[in-house]
Amino acid sequence: TVLAVHPRAPRQHHQHPPPPPPIPRSQAQRMSSGRGAARPGGRPSLFFVSGLVALGLLLLLLPASSPPTLLSSLRRAGTGVRAATPNAAWRCMRARASLMAAAPTTTEEPQLPVSSDEMSSQAADAVLRAWENGEGLLRHRIDLILPINEKKYDFQAIESMDYPCSLTEEFEVAVDLAENVAEMISGQPRESFRKRRLDAGGVEGDPCMLIETPEGIADRPAVSVVAFPFADNLQQIQKLVENEAKGENGRLVVLLNPQWKNSGQIVSDFGFGPWKRKADEFLNTFKNTYTLSELRIGAPSSLSLQDGKRYSDGGVVRVVRSYPGPHLAFVMAVDGASQAIATFEEGSFPSYGELDQAIKDGRNKNLEIFNYAKDAVMPNPFAASKLSEESSAVEDFGSLVQSMDKTSVRQALEKRGLPTSGGIATIRNRLKDVLEREGTASPSA
Repeated sequence: TVLAVHPRAPRQHHQHPPPPPPIPRSQAQRMSSGRGAARPGGRPSLFFVSGLVALGLLLLLLPASSPPTLLSSLRRAGTGVRAATPNAAWRCMRARASLMAAAPTTTEEPQLPVSSDEMSSQAADAVLRAWENGEGLLRHRIDLILPINEKKYDFQAIESMDYPCSLTEEFEVAVDLAENVAEMISGQPRESFRKRRLDAGGVEGDPCMLIETPEGIADRPAVSVVAFPFADNLQQIQKLVENEAKGENGRLVVLLNPQWKNSGQIVSDFGFGPWKRKADEFLNTFKNTYTLSELRIGAPSSLSLQDGKRYSDGGVVRVVRSYPGPHLAFVMAVDGASQAIATFEEGSFPSYGELDQAIKDGRNKNLEIFNYAKDAVMPNPFAASKLSEESSAVEDFGSLVQSMDKTSVRQALEKRGLPTSGGIATIRNRLKDVLEREGTASPSA
């Protein structure tokens, strides 16, 4: 038997580095006397140990109801880590919870209204529901989408017109909506209502209208609707509440589309300090019973650099909330199609950042509405009113094109593969020539 024997490698001797030079006694005394420093040999100083003991006794002696800010400040002092503020932590929790489906409740989630009449009906039902089942709530706030500008012809239109209407027209539309809501709540015709301006009237100043129904009938309450109020009307609203909303069977007071802003700016419309605090305390007594709002997130109408289409980034969102349910966010397409993308917790209107995140999450989930919105074609917003009684074979194409705004003209040209550059007169003449060659008066055909 032959055994292979490997020669043993010679043992290597590693030379250890020389020990560090001794620290002078004066420097060692300075190091050992520092706050929280360790003594030579790894033993903590007496001052450090006594500090830990004192901190432990202080935490044990603090009552359970001590303010959390004191405990957090102690922890920050001991660890050196800066904790997030309570508001920031709450926003993070809220953003994570907002996209979770709401727990099933007895109240059916509202559908997105497709007309101003359906919106008014939903708002009135929410107020009655809060009055009947909400411990007799008497003060309400509702925010509605006014059917003005492009929505005057198509309530589901989301592309704005070039020339918006005046403040007077907005006010008149708001008063009409207020009368619709008051009729549905009280069950009485608008001819029996008492109406009076809460402002000085005329063309100057901010308009505001008070609409009062007669005394309640059967199981319906009497209601006073303050339409289009501004900050200057706050004292009048306070007097109205004091005089009319008293007792269990008191008159309902509804604020419809308030125009004030008490957040998001340096000085609110109610001032600052004690004046703002007093106004907020009063306005917080009104329940946000119904909300329907439209917001543009990002720049959805801009052409995307990736696919050359619109609505590839951002989106137009409508948020609806009907008492006592949560806020629901719907993404809109230019032809009125919509799809729900997120549910937000009750009593808290979603912020711009939360809606932006909901859109991004919806795109990551490949929701159908986002692909559909890219190829959707915007209908002519005037078709429902001006062209409903006209024949499809109209010879006067010039007047038809003149009634269309710039967005509608460009959409019609873009669908036909024609250039959309130039001023409004140029693109209108271009579309007029195309319609004359096609022999049709339907730009969306």
